[in-house]
Amino acid sequence: MKFSKEIKRNILFITVGTFSLSTVMIIVFLIVGEFSLPVLWGAIIGSSLASLNFYLMTVTLHKVADSDGNGKAIAGISYTLRNVMMLVGAAVAIALLKVNPISFLIPYIFPRISIHLMQIWESHNSKKSISKEDDDYES
Repeated sequence: MKFSKEIKRNILFITVGTFSLSTVMIIVFLIVGEFSLPVLWGAIIGSSLASLNFYLMTVTLHKVADSDGNGKAIAGISYTLRNVMMLVGAAVAIALLKVNPISFLIPYIFPRISIHLMQIWESHNSKKSISKEDDDYES
């Protein structure tokens, strides 16, 4: 599957954002004195699953865009399978690997936060470029 340069950049931004926010979360655990190895593993595994979920969603949307009418079914099946993957991942990590449930589950929201941060970043950069073009036009 070939992705455009912009889609690759977005996937990278969301993945880096997810792991960066997990790093901040780990620092908070350190500050409050609750850091442990299960916290670290929870953050790593939770961030990995959240990033994988975002990647698989991107692949699905790419397939839906290329499909010929059965896109809604593809999207629905993918949504269900991705949610099952997240649920099984949570069960295995928390019950069998004994990771910290909080540090494992919080990263599930980090891709959404990263998306909002990316949109703010792009909005800010587009305003800069527009104002620079206006300055160039007036000269």
